[in-house]
Amino acid sequence: MRLSKSIKIVQRKTPGGRTVEHLKKERFSYTLCRNCGAKLNKSRLNPKKLSKVERRSERPFSDLCPRCMKKVLKEMVRK
Repeated sequence: MRLSKSIKIVQRKTPGGRTVEHLKKERFSYTLCRNCGAKLNKSRLNPKKLSKVERRSERPFSDLCPRCMKKVLKEMVRK
């Protein structure tokens, strides 16, 4: 039986030796930098429950960390 994609059924052993099923809720991961994989300073909330403005930052290259964004901007200026 599948409740939803965000809830998984996990089997656990109790101290008494029985095997029981627990419902495990999915944890949302942090947003990662597209280039280097560093953790960005965004909330760990459910992105589907946030509004469009809260989901993305207003700066250019919002999917990059500040260091990678600085490198990209330097390359664009030098071209």
